[in-house]
Amino acid sequence: MTLNSINGYASEVSLVCLFLVLQIVSFLSLSTLQNVYLLKANQQNILELSIVDHAKHMIHHNNRIKLCHTSEKIIKDKDERIQNIDVHFEDHETFIECTYLDVSMKIYYDDKAIVSVDIDEQ
Repeated sequence: MTLNSINGYASEVSLVCLFLVLQIVSFLSLSTLQNVYLLKANQQNILELSIVDHAKHMIHHNNRIKLCHTSEKIIKDKDERIQNIDVHFEDHETFIECTYLDVSMKIYYDDKAIVSVDIDEQ
């Protein structure tokens, strides 16, 4: 069997094989790209959960001082480094504003727990 037909173009079998190879390469590249986006989203999720955990610690610390009237100081603002990103926490009595990179996260709370979280990208 020859690869060229009488008119000089590739045979149908070669074209079908080329089409299948292109389909397989496209599928592999799309699935790899999808996994990359999934890994980036996972890292962002871990960062946000870590920020919320630090804010929760600030809330519990400040509430304990207010309720127990201890001699410790209330944490109004602090800077932390989370996953090689500098995060600034600032307590505004009803919410904690967390700023990192171009993102401002506001964590609203009451006496008992965190009520809501708003994320604003600048």
